[in-house]
Amino acid sequence: MLLFNATCIALLLYIALLVALCFPPAQDAAVYLHWVNFPFHVNWSAPERFGFGHNKVRNLYLKTPDNITLGAWHILPTHYYHMLNLRDMPTEQLTDSVYDEALSNQDYDTILYFHGNAGNRAAPWRVQTYMRMADRWDVNVITVDYRGFGNSEGKPSEDGLHMDAMTVWNWAVKEKGASPERTVILGHSLGTGIATRLAYELGQKGITPRGLVLLAPYSSIPNVVFEYTFLSFISIFYPIKPFPYIQDFLLSRLNTKFDSLSYIEHINCTTLIAYGAKDTDIPIHHSARLFHRAIHGAEHYSEYATDWMRNDINVGVYTIPSEGTWFHYQHEGGRRVDMVELTHGHHNNVPLFDLAFEVMGQVTAVDGIAGELEMDDEAEPIEPFVVE
Repeated sequence: MLLFNATCIALLLYIALLVALCFPPAQDAAVYLHWVNFPFHVNWSAPERFGFGHNKVRNLYLKTPDNITLGAWHILPTHYYHMLNLRDMPTEQLTDSVYDEALSNQDYDTILYFHGNAGNRAAPWRVQTYMRMADRWDVNVITVDYRGFGNSEGKPSEDGLHMDAMTVWNWAVKEKGASPERTVILGHSLGTGIATRLAYELGQKGITPRGLVLLAPYSSIPNVVFEYTFLSFISIFYPIKPFPYIQDFLLSRLNTKFDSLSYIEHINCTTLIAYGAKDTDIPIHHSARLFHRAIHGAEHYSEYATDWMRNDINVGVYTIPSEGTWFHYQHEGGRRVDMVELTHGHHNNVPLFDLAFEVMGQVTAVDGIAGELEMDDEAEPIEPFVVE
């Protein structure tokens, strides 16, 4: 009897959860997880607590067109930081012009980093990524907490987060003089939808960024919502998998789309997709599908055909032993599209793998390499073949 009662209570609670998810507040809490504000109690003006050099990071507050204040960090290129001996300079003697010069200086590229859901810009795996980019590539890194995240005001929404991303772009490029041609838009997980839409909107205005980098992406929220697992094993919608009509009803109530699949074929800049083969949060077929759409447009695609690119005679395929596989496609007279599968990569650690980092640097040329495919001697190209 006790077991029966417990089962009934669990069932009622689950039904209540499904009903709640039909409404925007619960949907937003589930999609963005902005209420998981980790790390907690951050002193945003003291980034040294997270391992940054003294004065290497500028704490920013950006104002959006709808009057929301966003918290952000600007991490300086390591060469620039040491060249000016900023570590030894009293903070009170520093002016914004010292940081602004790094953005307008054509010797340094800029990366706009849009993070995933849950946590804030000070999350350890994100900090490691900023540090590595600033050190290895000598680039400016600008990372922002979207509205409702970190120390930013407001509540998250799809259009609101797009406005936040455009605010960061306008601040860096229009206000501080960063060159669009030297600015890379990078998104991870949730941030890939934000980054893709930003690149699309800029392209519609005739603006071509240096590149678009998507790490552990999803094709769209409707496509991933029933597949996503929180903390790699919690799947909220697994119990209703046998009931497609319930899924269809919930999708009809979904107010967040982030439809990268519709945008990516219209992107006008170099594009790189990277994912971990062991990603248990977002199924890897989302990356394969985005890569296909970026190359072939809306041409028919089998949703779970994750190996189609190995059979496409126009896609260059390179395998690196024990590291992963690099796929490359060059549009005739147009942009290049690349994808990297990391053999041992998971969801949050994609940018920390050497292969991902080296391909990011080469494809976008932020490391000074011209962007041609350059593999180590041990890399063995696989001859693509046609399926009859």
